[in-house]
Amino acid sequence: MPARTPTKKPAQAKKPAAAARKPARSAPPGNGKSAKAAPPVKANGDLHVDHHHTTEDVGIALGQAVKQALGGMAGITRYASIHMPMDETLSRVVIDISGRPVLVFKVEFPRDKVGQFDTELVREWFNAFAMNAGVTLHVETLYGENSHHIAESCFKGLARALRAAVAIDPRAAGEIPSTKGQLGS
Repeated sequence: MPARTPTKKPAQAKKPAAAARKPARSAPPGNGKSAKAAPPVKANGDLHVDHHHTTEDVGIALGQAVKQALGGMAGITRYASIHMPMDETLSRVVIDISGRPVLVFKVEFPRDKVGQFDTELVREWFNAFAMNAGVTLHVETLYGENSHHIAESCFKGLARALRAAVAIDPRAAGEIPSTKGQLGS
């Protein structure tokens, strides 16, 4: 599936109108601390309709940013596997920064919504991210009962797995981590 650009260009920051508006959150709350990489993402979208496009666009934008930041991928660890607990929930996230986008998503939510957010959009976000980052990504919740904890363990698990996979492997000394000498083919 070819990468696509977000359906809407990000809006320029504007001062809220008299009635205070909060920035839209298109995914369960997070602050970027799990990956130790970036500040939180704030996005504006057509949330008056639903959260689908905003959620997908954030996944696309972050996926494209990761792909661009990795450049030629020389020296990275490439693979990582993380088990992420969140209270009663345990999820496993496995990533291969292969240049070949694939998502395997085995997560079930007991509820259709977390607040106003449709839980089916968690998969949409992971799909948009994986396709645009060019990564093979396996996300599986082994067990859990609370939909918020399930979603949070998946997102935080990805952050930790990504952090481990992009870490520079001192033994690789700038080499492409592939026996073919290239990634993405």
